[in-house]
Amino acid sequence: MREDAILSPSQVGQYLKNMMDRDRLLSRLLVRGELSNYKMYPSGHHYFTLKDGEGSLRCVMFRSDAQYLRFRPENGMQVIAAGRVSLDHAACLKPDKQVGQGAVLTARGLGKAKLIEVGGLTKKGRVGIVIERYL
Repeated sequence: MREDAILSPSQVGQYLKNMMDRDRLLSRLLVRGELSNYKMYPSGHHYFTLKDGEGSLRCVMFRSDAQYLRFRPENGMQVIAAGRVSLDHAACLKPDKQVGQGAVLTARGLGKAKLIEVGGLTKKGRVGIVIERYL
């Protein structure tokens, strides 16, 4: 595996976002389907699935757009929804390599860094690490 081909999650997300934003179909989309799993949250955002006989698409309508609705959406309704495809940074991945002491990593804001020590868990439940700048 080539080291220059290893990307960070933010790099993958930014690359996919740029591709989707440039795609005319995905940036100005009209989708016809049946509403299901429709739920409005206290934040004012509406979450739902649009489905047909062969597939489904998970969707969100933000409060700023929902305020202009001219009807009350309900499960089972056939609708045409306008919007764009966005990325929630979910990916299907499997671990490939274990990272341990002495590994050289790319750290946001630091450039390359050498992993010195893997510690216990932080207060937020994340793995604590000690790194040093690597030139």
